[in-house]
Amino acid sequence: MRYRVKGLDRDSGARMPPLEFEASTENDAVKMASEKGMVVEDVVLIPTKGAGKEKINATTPTKAPTTKINQDQYRSLYLAAAAFVVMLLFPPWEHVYRFKSGSWGTHPGPYALVFTPPPEDKKYSYTIQSIQIDVDRLIIQLLCVTIAESVVFHWLGQRNR
Repeated sequence: MRYRVKGLDRDSGARMPPLEFEASTENDAVKMASEKGMVVEDVVLIPTKGAGKEKINATTPTKAPTTKINQDQYRSLYLAAAAFVVMLLFPPWEHVYRFKSGSWGTHPGPYALVFTPPPEDKKYSYTIQSIQIDVDRLIIQLLCVTIAESVVFHWLGQRNR
């Protein structure tokens, strides 16, 4: 295809006479003009026998294709949001304990409402000092739900195309 490129001289800023290039794409024509020292303002495709002129503005970016979220994807997002709320309301707990020998450690506890921690577990041979939310397990759970939701969301988008 043949392109006519208009623009300014890179060094002086003066308007250059239009240049014509044989190129396969508009970008190739812009690259050729840049190699000649031109700051490209616009590119015109020179028609062949009977075709109309098509003006292409080289400075206008093309829009990315948009994708609409379908109903199934919305449902999966709502389900993931509900799972997040349940996991944050009922987090995993851990017992911080001290053995009779004096060493310290933690032991995974049950799940319980965030406002009411679970009771102390008396069946072990150590003294429980405190109970706290097991942040490590909670983060792992949230990451797993996020990854699973990403896969399901993408799959639902591909399935309905």
